[in-house]
Amino acid sequence: MAWVAVFLTLALASASFGRPPWAVTAALSLCATAAVVGIEMRKPSYHGVGWSLVNPGLRAWWDSAPRG
Repeated sequence: MAWVAVFLTLALASASFGRPPWAVTAALSLCATAAVVGIEMRKPSYHGVGWSLVNPGLRAWWDSAPRG
C-alpha cells in the first residue's frame, strides 16, 4: 500500500502540476519498487527467483510452517 501511495502521489502531481518532472517521478517510483522487492525477498517465506541464494533457510521454514 505504501508503494501505491508513493506512485499515485508522484504520478498525479506530475500529471496535474508538472512537478516533479516525469523523470524524477519514474526514478523515485523505481527506487520505491526496489525497496519493496528487497523487503519481500528478505522474508523467511520468500520462494521466488533465486530463492536458494537469497533464502537458503526456506526448506526449514517450509517444514516447520503450519498447514491449514
